[in-house]
Parts: sequence; C-alpha cells; structure tokens
Amino acid sequence: MTMTKQTLAQTIDEDTYVYLLDLQREWKRTLPKLRDHDALKLFPEAKVCIREKIREWEGVRDKFSESIKTRLQELREYDDEFSKWFWKEWLKHTDGSQLMGAERHIKRLKWLLYSKNKQTSDKGRITQSDIEYAGSVPLEELVDVQLRTGGKTLFGLCPFHEERSPSFHIYPEQNRWHCFGCGESGDSITFIQLRQGLGFIEAVKYLTGLSV
Repeated sequence: MTMTKQTLAQTIDEDTYVYLLDLQREWKRTLPKLRDHDALKLFPEAKVCIREKIREWEGVRDKFSESIKTRLQELREYDDEFSKWFWKEWLKHTDGSQLMGAERHIKRLKWLLYSKNKQTSDKGRITQSDIEYAGSVPLEELVDVQLRTGGKTLFGLCPFHEERSPSFHIYPEQNRWHCFGCGESGDSITFIQLRQGLGFIEAVKYLTGLSV
C-alpha cells in the first residue's frame, strides 16, 4: 500500500518526518540531470524538430511584438498620464511577458542547435565566441534543483549550501543567478565553475561541449 506524505506524517514523530524529507531531497539532488544535448544523444531523431520549433516560437514572438507595437501606438492618443502608465504596466505583464517567454524558448533551442553542430576539432583552445556562447547557455538547463516561478524569476533551494527555505534565484532575461542565502552569484560559466569545481577555461569547454 502506498503511503502518502500526510499519512506518513501522522504515523511518525515530526523530527523523524523532517529527517526523512531531508534525506529524500538530498537523494533527488544527487540524481544526474539529463540536459537537452544529452537527451539528443539518446534520441537523435528529435534534432529534426528543433528548427521547426524555433520557427514556431519565432512566430509567437512576432505575434506579440506586433501586438505590443499596435497597443503602444494606441496609447499615444491617451491624454491621461495615469491611464498611459497603467496600460503600459498591464502590457508589460501580459503581452510583454509572453514575448520574453518566446525569446527564452528561441534562445534555448538555438543554443541546443548550436551545441549539436559545434565544431570540436581544436579541443585545446577556446575563443571569444566560445566564452560568449558559454555565458549564454540557459541556467535552467544547468541547475540540478527543483525550480519554481515567481514573477520574472525562477527560484529554489541553493545548490551551494544547505537550506530549507529557497533563496536561490535565476533571472532568465539576464541569464544570471544570485543566492540571497550564501551571497554567491554569476552567470552560466560561474555556476559551472562552482558546481563542478572547474577553472574558467574548463567551465567554458564544459558548456560548449569541447570537454564532453
């Protein structure tokens, strides 16, 4: 018989229940996370869909971009400054949010396509384009903890220190992260340096697939 969390909590004392939950969280954190390009190695047939998905999301992006343009033109006719401010804020959190979401999907899919097609003949060197690419790898693809959405950020338990309340935040628009608990912050390269214990060059190679 499967025992739910509520039933389990009722049959054992609170300290034991919290301890078991901590063990479960720690176990989940140790599980390897399958990244997109790792999944492509297992399902290579999926790569034919990437370009099509990029086109689909570009269509969504263009749709909301045109909608925002039209609405902003309409707002120019408003005489009331408060109404202008209100509808601009409303637009930012509706069509604007949808636009940024589409941009994130396009960026992630293009990153995946790039990592699949990247030339790896010269494994001993990295270039400025390698560094720029490594820094643009979506953090959501790298973080091995469960994330939740809060406004324009993603947040969860920090992978760099023990905590029970989530203080680790990702800012997808800037592709940067910050932990309000331990004070660590940075971009994708910094994250991999800390998470994998790598130097800067090794982290760039890891993110570009040069060391895979």
